[in-house]
Amino acid sequence: MIKTRQRTMRVLEFEGNVDIQECKEFVSKHLPLLQNHVFAFQAEISQELIDFLQEQGLSVAVIHNGVLAIQEVKKEPKTPPPAPDPSCVNTLWLHRVVRSGEEICTDGDMVIESRINSGARIICGGNLFLFGECYGHIEGNGDFIICRKIFAPALLFQGMIIDRDVLHKINQSSALFKMIFKEGDNILTKDIQ
Repeated sequence: MIKTRQRTMRVLEFEGNVDIQECKEFVSKHLPLLQNHVFAFQAEISQELIDFLQEQGLSVAVIHNGVLAIQEVKKEPKTPPPAPDPSCVNTLWLHRVVRSGEEICTDGDMVIESRINSGARIICGGNLFLFGECYGHIEGNGDFIICRKIFAPALLFQGMIIDRDVLHKINQSSALFKMIFKEGDNILTKDIQ
């Protein structure tokens, strides 16, 4: 019996000639959101850009006469950055509402006591504690996220997008707080009483 899996491919199509530096800046800024996309170029691109994209673990394709030709990705394990000295990592503590249009980034842990409005963006390199309702964009790269309710369309945790089903489960729970954590390749949630 043949075993199959259906997958949806997301393609970012670049029209015309692409400036290498501009493309590198775009990828560097949005890498966590782009990791599951194929970068398709209508024009030939330099080997330098192909190497850069493949170093980031991205798939590269060239479009010739409407046909998408995906180039093989060289996946070499990246060396993780050295762990920060715990005495240097601070916790950012916010006692206020995070407004639409605000972008708050930290390398350490973050505690937000109030609501995160739609259109706000939170990027946290450490653990994230969300004690108010969340409608904004969240990226957490720590070991866990503790939250109350998340009404955002998606949540990015350790480079993986948490889908609506998991967020719905979190919001339907009667527990005051929930913990999101990763065990192996699986994203798990746990009620905290």
